[in-house]
Amino acid sequence: MIFRRQTAWAVAAAAIASGVAFGTAPAHASVEDDRYLKIVEQLDIPGEPEAAIQVGHEICKAVEAGKIEPARTVRGVINHLMNQAGISKGQAAGLVRGAVSVYCPQYTSLVGR
Repeated sequence: MIFRRQTAWAVAAAAIASGVAFGTAPAHASVEDDRYLKIVEQLDIPGEPEAAIQVGHEICKAVEAGKIEPARTVRGVINHLMNQAGISKGQAAGLVRGAVSVYCPQYTSLVGR
């Protein structure tokens, strides 16, 4: 399970790290995807919209899996995003908060505001 989660994170982080600047949302993007992509754009994180959406869903999977130790999990997710995607701590924290607020709001209390 840990290996699978790490692999998913590696794929998602690589996707966001290797993409180009975000353009328009994919034609099949949901209302939630559009909201999340606006957050990503506000954070000035480059990458393809599809990759960003994938990362957002992976963030929620990680928070779900680590809800027993949420502080440790969130720190781990932020550090992973910083190391793998090359984004700042502020961007990584904003990405986590944004993903949770849009895709898994039931965990908002675990990641703070």
